This record gives sequence, C-alpha cells and structure tokens, in this order.
Amino acid sequence: CRQIPPAIMTYGEESGGSSTLPGGNIVAPARRRRCAHPRPSRQWAEMEREALARLILDQLPRFRSRLYLADAEALAQLLRRSPMAEVMSGDYAWSLCFEPAFVASLCWEGFLPICSELGGNGAPGLFVLMPKLHTHRCVLEPSAMHIPRKVRKRASAYRLTVGQAFEAVVDGCAAQHRPSWLFPPLRAALSALSAASRA
Repeated sequence: CRQIPPAIMTYGEESGGSSTLPGGNIVAPARRRRCAHPRPSRQWAEMEREALARLILDQLPRFRSRLYLADAEALAQLLRRSPMAEVMSGDYAWSLCFEPAFVASLCWEGFLPICSELGGNGAPGLFVLMPKLHTHRCVLEPSAMHIPRKVRKRASAYRLTVGQAFEAVVDGCAAQHRPSWLFPPLRAALSALSAASRA
C-alpha cells in the first residue's frame, strides 16, 4: 500500500463531480452500475489511492475525525511517537490497505480488523478497513473460571482445537453475521495469515 501524503488527508478539496447516494453511500465519479452482489468494481480499482481517500473524506464526514492508517510502517511510526489511545478520537481508525502484514500488525496492537463496504448498490466493491480499538475489554482467565458440572457435561460432546479449521470458522462467522464485516478483502488477508502460519 502506498502512503497517502498528509495533504490528502485534509478536507476541502473538490471531489471531481462524484455524488452521494441516500444513506451516505459513495458513488464513483464514473458511470453507475447495479450489481446483485458485492464484488470488486473496476472503477474503484482504477482510481489512485489518493483520489479514493479524497473521495471518502469528501463524502463521508465521519471519516474526517478518524485516524487514517496507511500501512504497517505508518502504524509503527505512530506508535513510536505516542500510545494509540492518545492518538485516536473514538474507537475506529480507517485504512485502504488490506495487506496481510498490516492486518497482523493491527491485531498485534489490539485492534479488531473490520471491513466495511462503502460503495453500496450504486457502485459495489469499495471496501475500507476499519480497525476498532476497544478501550475496555473483557478478559477471561481460564484458571479463574468456575464451570458448572452441567455445562461441563454438555461441553464434553465438543472438541476445542486451534488452527485446524480456519476457513470453516470464517465461513461460520460470515453465516452468523452475514458478511457485515467479513467482506472479501479482509477474508483474503486473514486466509493469507492463516496459510502463512501453517507453512
């Protein structure tokens, strides 16, 4: 992922004639096309990353107050300067980078990687990574947990494994939540990380 110069991250530049759908979805400056399912659109792939970031900032006000993370190197530089909790305003940052190394860095730093589609039906396939940093977390200490006998008896029918069925787990999450945050670019990054850990 290329890093977007700081000047691009400021609001106020013209969007080049693009418009917004009702509900705040971004519509590409080029022609609009309807799709039955989300798939990467050529119009987004052909746009320069800087122009795409300007379009997002221009049309979606909520992104103006969120921290933009260009890639793993930008995240590392930011963390060298100050703790993440001091830099962020709110729980979410955003990025146009889906490189597996960047997603791994986000997870290591405590972010939950979430993918969101901004294009909507008018221009599907505009995906943004929205890392979420929870300020409060629930941590379970297995040694301090009391598990009632009835629960243990029911649980004996199940087997807990780690790293054995990654794709099935991701498919199960997507089936449970629909692809509301597990869109194709994030799934591809997570699958690449899983495959690299097995290699």
